[in-house]
Amino acid sequence: MLPNEPFSRGKSPIKVLQYFSCGVAVIGQPYGATGELTLDEINSLFIGLNRNWEDALSLLIENEPIRRELAETGTKQFKHHHTTRQLFPRLIDLLTEE
Repeated sequence: MLPNEPFSRGKSPIKVLQYFSCGVAVIGQPYGATGELTLDEINSLFIGLNRNWEDALSLLIENEPIRRELAETGTKQFKHHHTTRQLFPRLIDLLTEE
């Protein structure tokens, strides 16, 4: 488990976006930008004070409906906010600002 410190909070959330885009349930710690993308028991499972890695993995292994719901919600979030169709116009605007 990562400590809640500046280095951990500064890590990229790219893995979360990759998992969401592939329809994979996410387990992790909600530090930094990862915390902005993930919602416990909505699109991911948080580990930390109330749940450890083993508990989270066991839950996903043993409970296919929860695993599927987390993955589907994450994929919907990715498609709504993070695809090229959503990001490219914003990038163009940023690059052409004066």
